[in-house]
Amino acid sequence: MAWLANTTQLTFELESSASLSVGIRGVAWIISNSQDDADAMVADHYSGSRLGNNDDTEEIAWNETVTAVPALTRASIWGETARSSGTNTAIPRGAIDLQLTAVNTVQLRQADAQETRTYRYSVVAWPDDN
Repeated sequence: MAWLANTTQLTFELESSASLSVGIRGVAWIISNSQDDADAMVADHYSGSRLGNNDDTEEIAWNETVTAVPALTRASIWGETARSSGTNTAIPRGAIDLQLTAVNTVQLRQADAQETRTYRYSVVAWPDDN
């Protein structure tokens, strides 16, 4: 995860179990929004974890309520799956798909649900171009 700590500093955060001995790379996009009225860009950040269910279910979907955006046509969702726990090496244990399905609802979908996963995502409401 990365964020602007102030107007001149970008901060990155790694999971506590991340190994710094392997060349970790990070990418951040900074989008400037000069609007300061009621229609300015808004980004809300969310995180959570989902327990594994140990029944080898191939796909599980669940919804999370988020701060409402003005319209789906003026919104984006960006996500990253931080990690999955456990000692298995089966893939794709860390993958979670994100979809903004309503102005206040994100659907998360994961495959191979045996491992507990932590995740983060952001919902961005873009300014009206009128």
